[in-house]
Amino acid sequence: MPFIRPHIHDARLEGHSDGITNLPDLIEFNATHNAALTFGFQCQAKSLLPSRISYAQLQAAVENACSWLVSSRCTTRIACGLSKPVAILLSSDISIFIYMAALIRLGTPVICLSARLSSSAVFHVLEKTTPSTVLVSPELEKATQQAQRAKMVFVQPPTYVELLNGPSPVPPPKFSGHRREDCNALIFHTSGSTGLPKPVYHSHAFIMRFATCHNLLPPIDEQYPPNVSSLPLYHGFGLLAPMLALSIGLPFVLPPASTIPTARSTILALEFSKARSMLSVPSILEDMLRLPSNVGIDALRKLDFIAIGGAPMKETVAHALVSKGVKLLNHWGATEIGPMALIQIPPPNYDWRYLIPRTDIGLELVKTEDNTYRVVGRAPGWTEPFTVQDLLVQHPVFPDQYRILGRADDLIVLATGEKVRPAALEQAVGEHPAVQAAVGFGDGRDAMGLLVELVDDNHPPEDLWEYLAKGNEGMDKHGKVAKDMVLFTSATRKPFVRTDKGSIQTKATLNLFKDEINRLYNTNSVASASAPFVIKDVKLVIRGMVADVSGLEEYRSGQIDGADFFETGMDSVQAAQLRRRILGKLQSAPGSVANLEPDICFQYPTVDKLSDTVTAFLKGEPRETEGHSITAMNKMAEDFTERLAGLAELANGRSEAKQHGVSPQRKVVLLTGSTGSLGCFLLSRLLEDASVAKVICINRPKANDADPARQRQERLMNHRGAVVLGDDWRRVRIIEAEMQALDYTDTELLKVTHIVHNAWPVDFNRSLQSFESHIGTLVNLIKLALLSAQNNANPTRLMFMSSIAVVGQYHWPTSDESGPARGIPERPVDARSPTQLGYAQAKWVCEKMLEAANTLYGTSIRASSVRIGQMTGADGAGAWTETEHFPIIVRSSRMLGALPEIHGSLSWMPVNRAASVLVELLFSSRFREVYHLENPARQSWRDTLDALSSILELPMVPFDDWMVRVRESGSTPASKIAGFLEGDFMKLATGSVVLGTDEARADSATLETSSRLDKSHIEEYVAHWNKVDQGTPAQTCIP
Repeated sequence: MPFIRPHIHDARLEGHSDGITNLPDLIEFNATHNAALTFGFQCQAKSLLPSRISYAQLQAAVENACSWLVSSRCTTRIACGLSKPVAILLSSDISIFIYMAALIRLGTPVICLSARLSSSAVFHVLEKTTPSTVLVSPELEKATQQAQRAKMVFVQPPTYVELLNGPSPVPPPKFSGHRREDCNALIFHTSGSTGLPKPVYHSHAFIMRFATCHNLLPPIDEQYPPNVSSLPLYHGFGLLAPMLALSIGLPFVLPPASTIPTARSTILALEFSKARSMLSVPSILEDMLRLPSNVGIDALRKLDFIAIGGAPMKETVAHALVSKGVKLLNHWGATEIGPMALIQIPPPNYDWRYLIPRTDIGLELVKTEDNTYRVVGRAPGWTEPFTVQDLLVQHPVFPDQYRILGRADDLIVLATGEKVRPAALEQAVGEHPAVQAAVGFGDGRDAMGLLVELVDDNHPPEDLWEYLAKGNEGMDKHGKVAKDMVLFTSATRKPFVRTDKGSIQTKATLNLFKDEINRLYNTNSVASASAPFVIKDVKLVIRGMVADVSGLEEYRSGQIDGADFFETGMDSVQAAQLRRRILGKLQSAPGSVANLEPDICFQYPTVDKLSDTVTAFLKGEPRETEGHSITAMNKMAEDFTERLAGLAELANGRSEAKQHGVSPQRKVVLLTGSTGSLGCFLLSRLLEDASVAKVICINRPKANDADPARQRQERLMNHRGAVVLGDDWRRVRIIEAEMQALDYTDTELLKVTHIVHNAWPVDFNRSLQSFESHIGTLVNLIKLALLSAQNNANPTRLMFMSSIAVVGQYHWPTSDESGPARGIPERPVDARSPTQLGYAQAKWVCEKMLEAANTLYGTSIRASSVRIGQMTGADGAGAWTETEHFPIIVRSSRMLGALPEIHGSLSWMPVNRAASVLVELLFSSRFREVYHLENPARQSWRDTLDALSSILELPMVPFDDWMVRVRESGSTPASKIAGFLEGDFMKLATGSVVLGTDEARADSATLETSSRLDKSHIEEYVAHWNKVDQGTPAQTCIP
């Protein structure tokens, strides 16, 4: 007999307001039209034969439950409205579904409690939801102990057998006030992965999402074969089985309430029911795979599909199953949204590592800046959307398929600000058969570690390191885990903390092992120190350490002793590891109290310099602080000026070209750093100018970004609100290359008329010496300018993006008392002016080089340095990069519950305005040697923070008190830049350093008319930050 499908209401279809809208009506429809057909089978612990339940029997059981609930006064139903909720805390069998349907039929909200919750978690949910009664199984009474002390009412209800077979009194009338989107039907709770579970309120329409979660065609002549489910009915995934039975006639087979499903019990259920599909979790499939004689495989490959969810499947297990013909289907859901991937037979192009999100419930896949996706959805009746924590990556071939990369809240932020998503590494190590699970750690530390839970208490198998190596291959350098940073425990000795669903509670687990983790970090600094340094072998040992940390064997052989660590690929985490190794060896000497500056590797970033420094330390000699000295800055400027002088021949070529005459031409602009915030708007603004024939963008290759250069540029521009019209892309050429390897024979490059050098690494840890290669890049651009000048009618213009930090310590003449009020003048400064940051000092050296280039080659090139103050997100877009210092202050304030009071004035310039100013200066007739760019319309910090305080609903506290909170918490993004906030930020950002802009305003109408920012700008910034992943790492960005 064929199953007659009910028509379920679909609010998305205009003009189709008919259809079933709630669970009681859906059950009644089936009792009327499919009465004798099988709703499902409930297995029993003490019987080989399961209980068959028809649709008519289900309706009768629901009515019997209604009668009992009212007669026993479990629900205080009010004729004209809704009663207080009733909680269900039952072992998982069909009883849960029957009582859920009965309570909804009576108009009573249902609280569905997991049987795996702890006593404190049960009490917490009940306290928040205040039910009139709790229906509880005898075996779960222990979980109610804390709630019972609070004098809540607990009742043991009749079993499903009693409801199915008992007398059928006239049921109380069905509640008729159901509205499909009232969030008063079902109350689920979160798993409590980050603390105590929270109640989540849902509507009738939400429940119906489970009924429509499929893409299965109806059989022609008969009902579907059964579907075996090993899932508990108190979770959303488990609710799919009975709901699909009601909506499409897919009968279920449920395990007994008193036993935990196993591989063998699942095989028995499959065999007796002749099922053709299954809903399950990875652990059961893994156990079935391990059964002897392939009995598990043989049972599974007969099925049309196996939907799995709840936890990631080990790739080795999944591959073994799929290779033997098992049809895996990834399911996915969220307590706040419901099931988000359809139940279906896997389509021909389906990749088992991916899932297929639903398209019928309004899910929005939002692409992030790091090329992953976040899912935003809204449950029926909810007024606000919900963003799912999972991070997805799109299939490279099939765009409807997505893979879960990890969770946004699993992000680890190292002490240096680098961010690590450990999911891939955890999964790689977890593939080992001896491993139960793995959790990465390292938040606020200088290196990553891994906590591994073994299946038993045996020693870690030796081949486990091969799995670690494989996992490390997919991690960025700062995310790799060394063997000596792995901690082991076991499921039998000290297991991980898990939720009621069995998923790992990461924060609780790391807190459980905090002592072991602290000991690991404390001892690791000396772990590699087998013996103290010997002076004559210092360089040899340093070479080996650098080679080990960086992975470059050229260091070990001494081939590159003079190469800058950071230009050969070392990052700040590896620098911290190198310092830790050196310190460990120094401290291994008896009685040693050696210590090293945290930035020692940044101050001495070559084997030669670091070896000399360690040798001097061992000899007790004083060490020079060359990175901060005025002498070093002047010396470097002199050295690079000498290199410029060696380009005189190219300038002579310009003189010869002038004699032969060069025809005028349209502008060809070379732009470096076009993918940054300012770079995106510079590109957009340049293309708005009809006199610009071509923009050539040169950017460093991105090793971790698979997108082509043009696609990446478009993605980043869209994210920031910068616009390039389709036809204008024809005037853009993007070159991915290192700036040290410019092709001086490229005919287009030799036609460049204007150069805008915007690319510069923002790293406040690096010393002046560590920026040498970037200063060398400017020499290469000057060389290109001289070559292109030979083909231009006018001198090639070169504009360099300098920084307010170059004049952070500007010394006013004692005779100029009114100077500070007017602002620092737009003219060259000496080496006393930059702040004590290698970043600022290196930009000062670049300014000196451009001054020298103007003096040496003024007829061939004209160079200008633009010192830029604080830029913000664009007008109307609000995309203020969340890794800059003020967004970090705001994010930290939310964590601390207060904003800091900041006095004085600020000058904020939206980045789109800044780009317009720069283009106007670039093409101005005067094109002066130095310009300043900050908003001349200054405003008070107080007004700005008052507006922000009202938007965020946060109080303000004195800045010093706020910094105390930052340092005491140790876990906010501001903790990573506390030194900068207390030092240079307060000086540069509060009006102590004011840039005079007379010359720039004379050459830029945009700057002359720039207005102050108002509350709408602040609202735009907050709206943007609210959309951004809250786990973004802390960095500090100053131009």
